[in-house]
Amino acid sequence: MSKKVLYIDAGHGGVDAAGNYTTPSTKGKFFDHKNAGTFHKGGIFYEGVFNRSLANKFIQLATDLGYHCVPVYDPIADTSLGNRVETANKYFDEIAGKTGTYLSFHSNAFKSVNRGFNLFYHPYSERGKRIATKIVKPIQQLFIDNGSVSPQPLREGYMDAAKTQIFYVLEATKMPSILFEFGFFDQIDDAKMLFSDKFQCDLALKLIESLQTADLW
Repeated sequence: MSKKVLYIDAGHGGVDAAGNYTTPSTKGKFFDHKNAGTFHKGGIFYEGVFNRSLANKFIQLATDLGYHCVPVYDPIADTSLGNRVETANKYFDEIAGKTGTYLSFHSNAFKSVNRGFNLFYHPYSERGKRIATKIVKPIQQLFIDNGSVSPQPLREGYMDAAKTQIFYVLEATKMPSILFEFGFFDQIDDAKMLFSDKFQCDLALKLIESLQTADLW
């Protein structure tokens, strides 16, 4: 097994082959922009569709460059975060020889006003912080070039301001992990940017280019 293992998590939201949203609406993970833009089924932006589309593009590029990518998400179903982490940890222990880095792909939402890219790392993981610090600037620059700016792109992976709880995906993985929030899908300009196939290709390329400069192992 190659030591260049990447565990790819494209989380949140399931859409079946007919384009029907299969995740309970109470869990969110989609936003209806109505007549403001053309997205999935008209004006709806499904986070899970974007996450998978980007992940698929990234996996193709990374594989071509010699990385061994392990998708821990289902192509359609909205599998639980616990299941995705368990899949990665099992592969890590039984097949990969306890090596690799976990990349969790998401897009964000908050009151339809925020824009920008955020990258989270485990606050007590020196390796995770080193990887995140190494790759954040080139990815952030792509968002800036497209008018999407975050005042603080690099962040410790706490879920609350009081810093009492760390994101599960950062805490429960056995390998170093980082969590990406690629823009805000409930903000119309970010949604149009994220929906663009060209932007997704540019983002996948920028991500793999930046990872090649990082000390992943």
